[in-house]
Amino acid sequence: MNRPEIADLFAKETVDGRFRSQLHDLVGIPTISSQPERGDDIRKGAGLVQKYLEDIGAETKLIVTPGSPLVFGKIEGSVGSPTIGFYGHYDVQPAAMEDGWNTDPFSMVEKDEVFYGRGTADQKGPLLSSMEGVRLALKEGLDLNYIFLAEGEEEMGSRNFRDAIDIVAGRFKADAVVVPDVGWLTESMPAVMYGLRGLVYMHWTYRTAERDGHSGHLGGVADNPLDELMRLRQLCSYSETGIFKIHEMYDDIREPTEEELTEWKSLPIDPETYRREHGLRRMTTPRMITSDKLKMLQNVWAYPAMDSHGLAGGYNVRDGKKTVMPAYGQLLVSIRIVPDQDPRKVFKEVKSFIEGKNPHVDVKAAALARPYLGDFRGPHTMAMVDAMEEGFGIRPVRIRGGGTIGAVADMVDVFGNIPIVMPGVEKPSYAIHGPNEHYGKDMARGVIKSVFGYLDRVSRMGK
Repeated sequence: MNRPEIADLFAKETVDGRFRSQLHDLVGIPTISSQPERGDDIRKGAGLVQKYLEDIGAETKLIVTPGSPLVFGKIEGSVGSPTIGFYGHYDVQPAAMEDGWNTDPFSMVEKDEVFYGRGTADQKGPLLSSMEGVRLALKEGLDLNYIFLAEGEEEMGSRNFRDAIDIVAGRFKADAVVVPDVGWLTESMPAVMYGLRGLVYMHWTYRTAERDGHSGHLGGVADNPLDELMRLRQLCSYSETGIFKIHEMYDDIREPTEEELTEWKSLPIDPETYRREHGLRRMTTPRMITSDKLKMLQNVWAYPAMDSHGLAGGYNVRDGKKTVMPAYGQLLVSIRIVPDQDPRKVFKEVKSFIEGKNPHVDVKAAALARPYLGDFRGPHTMAMVDAMEEGFGIRPVRIRGGGTIGAVADMVDVFGNIPIVMPGVEKPSYAIHGPNEHYGKDMARGVIKSVFGYLDRVSRMGK
């Protein structure tokens, strides 16, 4: 058999055997990094990832941080051979049955060739799929070295990742890092990403009283903190268009190149398909209700966007009724930023703007992450494009992503301006961060084959 045939057989046998078993056990640990009471689960999850790495032959070490440990692994082949890194994360978003799950989010269920459970797609499934691709590369004797970096705080902005990799940076030099933590363009179109937006996540807190009160006594005279926070949010951008009223938000933006725009125009996507495949009932703003797919893609990939994510305070029960005057409120809000915006500068501008409108509102940064932009024509990008075509039977497109992986910019800082290779491993329907998150067995098989195919091509570069 040739190598693609070997990879196909290996992926089929592995996904129905060892992969399924390992994913079941890892999903069963609620590694929710944003909940401090889950510290024991975080450490248990890290230990299981460490065990899985050792199973494929890696020398491992748990790097202790003030938060979640970093799992470091290393497999050394021959001196002088390329070293390929793999980044992933074992932490997950919170999940509970009342969020709309059909099954226990931390008890993996297999149904109709699909694995259901929190973390199956983001990112425990792709992490294990990538490890199986490396296992096959070792079995086939590819002339490469490998490193593994699995963190437990990606869902919180990778706040301790930089310090952790500084500890191990002197032990290796990576020629490229694979980050299997991004999505496909559509349900049927795989993608390789070469760019990401950054993130400024904030907590706006406003306290107006010592305790909650009766709105019959206080309505009309008391300052309602929820109303004020919503008012301040509306002062930041136009709800009809999403365009910022804070004009400094458009400083320092690196516009897409003409070559990129030409590539984006040719992509097989349109606003209606995007709406449908992401489960949206409507796109409410004029900037999105358009047949101009290029404008849509620019809004998602190349321009900043501000969003509200939650409002705490008062009475927070769905369909409830309580005439309370809240004593405090807290708005959770973020801005996705783009190359070359600096998250610290953006946060400072927003903080100054809000406090200028109401100096009693406390604006704090919960997470800051920088954007990333690589070379969509680079040899490692093209090696992954070719490998994914072989792995999935469809030639992937090259795209930017609207999301954020804070660790990417940190790795570039520490390891130098090396290629960051981001194969798509999630379909829009996989419901990452939402209820009933899932990961298809066909995706798991395709990722295994694609990672192996990429490593095969890299091992032959320059020969």
